[in-house]
Amino acid sequence: MTGGARHQGVVARYNAPAPLPESELPRVAEEAGAAALFLVLDGVTDPHNLGACLRSAEAAGVTAVIVPKDRAVGITPTVRRASAGAADRVPLVAATNLARTLKTLKDAGVWLVGLVGDVETSLYAIDFKGPMALVGACSTGRRHRSAAAAGFRRCTGGHTRRRRAH
Repeated sequence: MTGGARHQGVVARYNAPAPLPESELPRVAEEAGAAALFLVLDGVTDPHNLGACLRSAEAAGVTAVIVPKDRAVGITPTVRRASAGAADRVPLVAATNLARTLKTLKDAGVWLVGLVGDVETSLYAIDFKGPMALVGACSTGRRHRSAAAAGFRRCTGGHTRRRRAH
């Protein structure tokens, strides 16, 4: 019945939720309003890491998690196990072009905050009022061009916060 998959004596059959299409992001951001919080993960290739990120995202009330379609792990059985169910409760977007997706979020009024490890500014010093996307990469900076193309730059201060022009 399980096809050799590991289990703990219980088997269930269900239809997993479909990934959220990129085209829905502006609507999702608008519906969430000032409480919109997106987690953008670039280059996460380990399924246990993605599962852990999904668990944390659910606990933090993240609106959706965005990952690149290529060069990253998708939702696999290992991700589902590691996420402790969060893979089915937090919407996931597999973006074809991460830079374009970040621009779409920015155009929808979402502030982009780049997260890096070698900085002086703490994550806890950020004012989290308003719609926001936290952008992180599991690489040594090779993919930060996505963030730069979307309109914010990686800075030594730990984050760059782009305010909407109104």
